[in-house]
Amino acid sequence: MRFLTVCGAYLALAFEAVNAFRTTHEIINLTRGKKYAEIDIMAVGSEMLKVFCFSLLIVGIIMRTKFLLKAWLLLSYTHINWGVLLKVIFSIYEYVHGVKRKSVKEFLKQFLMEHGEALVHILVQAAIISIVYVYYESIDPKKCRKLKKIQASNEMNPSKENSITLKANEVKASAPEADEKKPAELQNNDGSKGDESKDK
Repeated sequence: MRFLTVCGAYLALAFEAVNAFRTTHEIINLTRGKKYAEIDIMAVGSEMLKVFCFSLLIVGIIMRTKFLLKAWLLLSYTHINWGVLLKVIFSIYEYVHGVKRKSVKEFLKQFLMEHGEALVHILVQAAIISIVYVYYESIDPKKCRKLKKIQASNEMNPSKENSITLKANEVKASAPEADEKKPAELQNNDGSKGDESKDK
């Protein structure tokens, strides 16, 4: 389950990276060859907000920071086109409770032609928000704090790590020398035993 949650979070990150690239391209197109007075500030601002949200998401997922993921979850609801969603709900309500002049097939055909693309975008965005929320809930803040403390202590005292590695290298270097001394000692012991037997 943990593996699937992490994979889903990184897939959502990849999808948002593609969207961020598209929004950056749109910002360039909106501002290219135009004076400041001619630029639609609201459109550019909304696109820049999307890029900013992506930066929060990428840092939050990779660094496992709950604060940044929480900020992204709050800002991500601004990406949903609520006007289109209200139109979709109203059209369905009107067909169900109003005078039915069209068949179900005709209604669905017209409905998909008018709202199909926007509805798919809304559903995909809702799925991404759900995946990131599950990943956000799976992060244990206690473990993150412990990792940060360990990293900080290692950065503050790098000499300890170096001394440990040096001791390990010394042990490895002394091991073959000890192995070489053992056969020589055995030979000396055998020679002394032979001399004692001859004397007897």
